[in-house]
Amino acid sequence: MNIRSLALITMIFSLLLVAGCGGGGNNNGGGGGGGAAPGGAVNGAVAGTTVIAVDDTGSIVASDDTSDRPVDVDTDNDMVPDAYSFQLAGIPLNTAIRIYLIHDGATYPMYYDSEPDGIVDTNVFMLTAETTVDLGFVDIAVPGMEGRSIPQFNPTENMEVAAGILDPVIPAGINEPDTSGLTLNQLINRGLDALADGWVLGARTYFEEAVNVAGGSTANNADTARFMFALTRIAALGFDTLSDQDSSDMNRLGDILDRLGVANDDFRANWDLIDIAEPMPADSPTGNEYQTFLYDVVRPELIGAVDNLDAISAGFNKNWNDFISGSQTESDYGDVLFLRGSYKSMLASIATQMAYDLDADIDEIHNSNHDLDLNNNITVENFVTNNTVFLGLADTTKLMEAKNYLTASALDDFDAAIDEIVAETDDQLDDLVTIDMIGDPTLAKQKIAQVKESILNGATTVGQGMLDLKHFFDDGVDFRSPSDLLPPFNGNKVAGLFPDPTFDQVILQPDMNEDTNPPDGIPDILQ
Repeated sequence: MNIRSLALITMIFSLLLVAGCGGGGNNNGGGGGGGAAPGGAVNGAVAGTTVIAVDDTGSIVASDDTSDRPVDVDTDNDMVPDAYSFQLAGIPLNTAIRIYLIHDGATYPMYYDSEPDGIVDTNVFMLTAETTVDLGFVDIAVPGMEGRSIPQFNPTENMEVAAGILDPVIPAGINEPDTSGLTLNQLINRGLDALADGWVLGARTYFEEAVNVAGGSTANNADTARFMFALTRIAALGFDTLSDQDSSDMNRLGDILDRLGVANDDFRANWDLIDIAEPMPADSPTGNEYQTFLYDVVRPELIGAVDNLDAISAGFNKNWNDFISGSQTESDYGDVLFLRGSYKSMLASIATQMAYDLDADIDEIHNSNHDLDLNNNITVENFVTNNTVFLGLADTTKLMEAKNYLTASALDDFDAAIDEIVAETDDQLDDLVTIDMIGDPTLAKQKIAQVKESILNGATTVGQGMLDLKHFFDDGVDFRSPSDLLPPFNGNKVAGLFPDPTFDQVILQPDMNEDTNPPDGIPDILQ
């Protein structure tokens, strides 16, 4: 089963991965200071990538990235440059070295044929003397080598290079670039460069240190550090997939993947190639554990990101390159307000889900429904019947927490963001958040006001309906007790109307049991 099928995880993180950025290209340096120790260099060409070399401890010894550089290598001899040169300097001698390319959020370990016998067999080599190794073009799209980068020339073609023993584990240190001694602008530029290639975790490291260096400064570069850190500290949650080889906790996404039986190999940092074990391991996370992960791990990062955004001045403005769209993007205070409102809304959502019992033995359900025995399938009807407290109200204090995030913060931020964006007079086509994303500003502000009124004071017209969100957040709605508010099921299909279409007088209009298209005893909304 592909990891993307885990809706509980991907729904959260797809909302969070909002942007990436680019900046001036630079060599991010290697292992030592001053070049006192003897070392070598590795040269090559790539199609626009961050290139990282790590040693046998998993620490970065050299890196380079090609962001915002002109193409300067002609790989097909047509007299037209089509690739970017890179150099990894200061490679230590007699040390096992691994090279990784990071592109569009995925990590590609470099493999090569060490014999050579036509078989790609290792990703480790070492320099035995001071030399420069030419890899030629390092390709991440070689057929049959998905998830790996393959050099045009094997490093062992150089007589001063020895092959090493295969090590498929991507070290966590690959995402921990050295930030010591860098100025605020250097940290920002390196963070932007990292994001241009989708190296989200590396960018987070640079921007976090940039915020530390900025301190209480109100200058635009300090605000840039805060804005980019607010983006990347949340986005990084969805890229922290490497294993710490400790499956006893759930402090990172990588821990969840460990529990799901995902192999700790060189595909671990490439979403397209991550697969859950089949059958799912018996100790895979339960519904309650996913809830706790969101509350204990994701929530603190969201709070920290909101704090970063709170410190940004109203005059903030920054142009940067969005690696997702490949175009330049402008961010300003309207984006700050909109992003802050979005993060607070996510905090409200996380608090709301903690108010309910969402426990489920996910691996039992999955494995029963994917084996060859059709008699043990667990249908929605089976699950609802056997889990009488699922969707039951468990902690009403979390609903009050959610209410506070919405009424004291998030909705006001959205309202102010709309005013800020509407007031802008420059070209909006390159903005991170545009009016087109919001829709009709007047209608959007009206609905925001209606939702806030409903949460604070009760039954209110919201759009085409009428909601009493005050009752929902103040008193809570138990979907299972004292009466079951779920519709009846027959197997996996809905078999009737909602017992209470108002859901305990929360949805007053429209009629959730409307059954006209087609009139078959099933609510149209569930068709």
